[in-house]
Amino acid sequence: MTRSQTFDAPHMAGAEGDDNAETFSDSNPTPEDAGNLQILFLKRNRIHDEISRFKLWFETNNLSTSASRLRVRLRDFVRIKAQFDKIHSQIEALDDATPDLEQATTRLYFENAYYDLCADVEDAIEQKRVNTSSPAPQEKLSALGNVVVCNDQIALVHPELDKESEEIIEDTLQVEIFRHVIANNPLVGSYCVLNNNGGLVHVDISQTDLEDLSSLLGLPLIPGTVNYCNKVLAAGLAANDTIAYAGIKTTSRQFLAIEKAFRLPGRG
Repeated sequence: MTRSQTFDAPHMAGAEGDDNAETFSDSNPTPEDAGNLQILFLKRNRIHDEISRFKLWFETNNLSTSASRLRVRLRDFVRIKAQFDKIHSQIEALDDATPDLEQATTRLYFENAYYDLCADVEDAIEQKRVNTSSPAPQEKLSALGNVVVCNDQIALVHPELDKESEEIIEDTLQVEIFRHVIANNPLVGSYCVLNNNGGLVHVDISQTDLEDLSSLLGLPLIPGTVNYCNKVLAAGLAANDTIAYAGIKTTSRQFLAIEKAFRLPGRG
């Protein structure tokens, strides 16, 4: 069936033997239905393309990818099943020209490809687990709030963070990762707070390091403190793009620096 064939034949509503060809059922497709169907067909095709892309990524990267990263990618991939079910059900409701058997075949084709690929990835994850001769080393830096700071696009991490942990953070948060120190301290999560507009960093950072870090992140950065004179910023400050919360001892002067660093809306 081609898409142009979807609405070629109107459905007859007359009783058996009725020759009145001008009588149609109320369920005939409308031009609006046709437009919606075209959009739904495109969305369904994109979901089929997602299977092809994930299969290609898996076949290309399976041998060099850790089991943890495979789990993260598989978790993201399985969401397309619900998307397909919703869109295909809408198509079935609107598309009177396609036989039920053909609709069922389309669904079966998708499900076979989807479940086969999920099974292959799960087998690969299990095989990697079985083939590991010794338990995987545990991440030593378990207090992630001290060793990771991020916004919606980028993240700074402790220079000694385990590579597998880095991959999990990268895939889960969908951010670009940089290993770095701030004022010669590797606890970047403690001594830096970021949003998408800027950031506040350890007050002892040198001007050269401040400029280099700002250039690396593509964000304006300001040195500062919170809670009167506390250099551990994350212990007394949390911020997003519209608001910031700081400890009760934070001074008015520090709040001005915070508002400037994160480019927060003015108080009016």
